[in-house]
Amino acid sequence: MAAEVGYPIDNREQLLADLSVRHGRYLEGYRTASRTTDQAEEGATEDFRQALLDYRALFNDLIGTPTDTGTDRGQTRLTRREREELNQPS
Repeated sequence: MAAEVGYPIDNREQLLADLSVRHGRYLEGYRTASRTTDQAEEGATEDFRQALLDYRALFNDLIGTPTDTGTDRGQTRLTRREREELNQPS
């Protein structure tokens, strides 16, 4: 997705540096999610669910639909309401 919105993706560290300028509040969640999925054999279901929520938060911010976490401190976890909305049948 980052490439689709104009970020060069050849170098992961540079990508993270570039993303930090406009999407920094979601990068810690992205990093945590990456570690979780990189260690997929050892993860628990709840860890993977949280990783998806963290990826979703950055994705939404990249496409211009930010996930409001309800804080000014850049919290990367979703609120209870947002988690409940994700679990609603469509």
